[in-house]
Amino acid sequence: MKLADYKGYTIVVGYDETAVRLFDRRHLDRPVLTFYPLDSRPSAYHATHVAFNQLGSEVVVNQGCGGGVFVFSVDADDEPRVMERLSRVLEESGEPIISSKSLPHAEIREIGSNAIREKHFSKAIDFYSDLISRRDPDRAFRSVCHSNRATALLLRRQRGDTYACIRDCVKALEIHRGNSKALFRLIKSFATMEQVDLAKRAIEKFKTWFPGDASVNKIETEVNL
Repeated sequence: MKLADYKGYTIVVGYDETAVRLFDRRHLDRPVLTFYPLDSRPSAYHATHVAFNQLGSEVVVNQGCGGGVFVFSVDADDEPRVMERLSRVLEESGEPIISSKSLPHAEIREIGSNAIREKHFSKAIDFYSDLISRRDPDRAFRSVCHSNRATALLLRRQRGDTYACIRDCVKALEIHRGNSKALFRLIKSFATMEQVDLAKRAIEKFKTWFPGDASVNKIETEVNL
């Protein structure tokens, strides 16, 4: 059984079946919501990981047996889900790769980089969150802020950080598809979660968008084992 909680009384539970259920701890006799992928059999998959996003408004579910990663809305919100947004991004053509030399605010960026190097991950997350909230006019810089925050989240490894990392990487690519680091971190996340099909799809797109970057070769070999 996989379990995650939010605000002490809302929990999401995954069993050895496809469905994942949301409960209120005060009323455990029946679930508040039941999540399951469309067109799937009750026993087709089983949840290997469940987690809330930082706001508690969405649940990310990693389904074993090749089920994939799904994001379900807890609230009545029509905003496109993260994986749907990623699929749309990967259907687009690439953009010129972002070069650190061409990015503005070198001194500001160094503050965040130092925080990550010194393993002050929460400090780095707060720092990049503040930069993101300022909505800098430079599109590449905004994209890098999201992917750098994703790095800090991935390294911090607190509950919900993996999902937040994926979400930041998707956002970074939506802003600028020339962010090779954002796509690479997505590949690593999918490989870690044993989502081979998603990892392979992202790898193929990486090789198309960034043909001169061999950093993906090692992880491609691992995924194909």
